[in-house]
Amino acid sequence: MSESYVPGFKDLVSIADDIRQRVDASSIIGFAAFEGLSRDSIDFETLDESWRPFVGLKMLNGTAILMVASSDDGTSQDRTAGIRILKQMDGAFLLTVGRCTTLHARIPENGLALIADHINLTGSNPLSGPNDDEIGPRFSSMTEPYRFRLLKLAEELALAEGLTAHRCVFAGIAASPTAAECRYLAYTGADVYGFGITSDTIVANHTDLAVIALADVIASRIPEGPVSRGSMPLDATRLSDSLSVMVERILAS
Repeated sequence: MSESYVPGFKDLVSIADDIRQRVDASSIIGFAAFEGLSRDSIDFETLDESWRPFVGLKMLNGTAILMVASSDDGTSQDRTAGIRILKQMDGAFLLTVGRCTTLHARIPENGLALIADHINLTGSNPLSGPNDDEIGPRFSSMTEPYRFRLLKLAEELALAEGLTAHRCVFAGIAASPTAAECRYLAYTGADVYGFGITSDTIVANHTDLAVIALADVIASRIPEGPVSRGSMPLDATRLSDSLSVMVERILAS
């Protein structure tokens, strides 16, 4: 798939049929990670070009977890196509993970954000341009972008593991915000901000694929308070221990 190629509905069905025949699994889950995450660190098998737009595979209790391409090993069209193909393969849900900065003292650093809703402030929308009605409606519903049943499951799993996790409204941004912009975000409904996640969620909801989203809280910028540059090791190739545990539990549930 080239940068300019956007698969149509028939293409998506054809690719989904081809990949489904290669996967011996009772169910399928999608996994979307932030740029740079090492597949080895999360125990995913690296897939060759014939699996594109998927780049990683993990088998767990009869379930196949397919990892969609990120910008370091594909294009934005690949990522969009991967999410849409998951739907055509009757995927159970998409798990998307990222990193974020907290805007409120009640959400501590080193904890986990369970994304309950989002504000798209990236300045872009992955559904821009002509719409293929066979893939999804021109104006898809975003009334429940992150499925409540999956959010509740994540809360129960976090509680069972003794992990600090909070329901959050995630502000998706395109650049690091100023102090004034942090005040704006905090006072207009956002609990945390970060990159990614929102585009995955918009694409998945367009095709009616359920989404659950988690993020490591790696720093704080509380309005009128001290600014943290992050106390967690910023290893861009790995998830935190807490997020790794949550990912494993959710994929195995």
